[in-house]
Amino acid sequence: MNAEYIKVIQRELNNIKKTKLTVDGILGSSTMAQINNLVDVPIQWNVDRKVVGTLQWICKYHGLEVGEIDGYFGDQTESCYDDLVVLLSTGKLPEPFRTESPTLGRKTTSKWPLQTTAALNAFYGPVGTNQVMIRVPYPLRIAWDTKSIANKIQCHTKIAESVLSVLEQTKAHYGSDISNLGLDLYGGCLNVRKMRGGTNYSVHSWGTALDFDPSRNQLKMNHATATFAKPIYNKWFDFWESEGATSLGRSCDFDWMHVQFACLK
Repeated sequence: MNAEYIKVIQRELNNIKKTKLTVDGILGSSTMAQINNLVDVPIQWNVDRKVVGTLQWICKYHGLEVGEIDGYFGDQTESCYDDLVVLLSTGKLPEPFRTESPTLGRKTTSKWPLQTTAALNAFYGPVGTNQVMIRVPYPLRIAWDTKSIANKIQCHTKIAESVLSVLEQTKAHYGSDISNLGLDLYGGCLNVRKMRGGTNYSVHSWGTALDFDPSRNQLKMNHATATFAKPIYNKWFDFWESEGATSLGRSCDFDWMHVQFACLK
């Protein structure tokens, strides 16, 4: 259990709920009792989920787009927590990590729309609409809860055929190495939210971007640190690019987890 997380919880419960917890980073009975009093954090969760759920609740209280309070420390929660630490220490959010529409560094040809709100709305419709469930050709482990398996995933109806094609090619090429390489660690698709480190809607909001193995391919990792930058993953990205999708890792050298069916400038 990270003592810094507990200190944030103790300090913010004192500020928000007017409790009188000692800010010592120790998850004692008094701190646990206050966590158990939060109606948004289910009492039946185990301790770890309750701690993460409380951090998510605090992020949401401060207006950060943490998504659903589910008690899992995924990449969106991690990003919001990092922003929360800066906000609490400086009184303001960090400067955006990236521009709203990154410039394409790797030349590709694509049939998909430009990454602008107007173009995405015109091509895909309003955020969160026109979604379909597709059965994937191999089981996907949920990245933040690897004991949970997905045999179906949700995405925009216009990209469904392309997503299936990529995953089928992945199964044929990588076979039994899929799990060892983390190509089955699924970080999600549809998620109506603003871009991490930006102010416009994420491409995920249309269900037209997918994340894989987020913990080893984090937003700010570059080719020197991201697992997906290794040569063994070149065919994986070739499969996506053959369907016109864009890899932010190969194009911009950040967010290597992320592939999207939208073009960069």
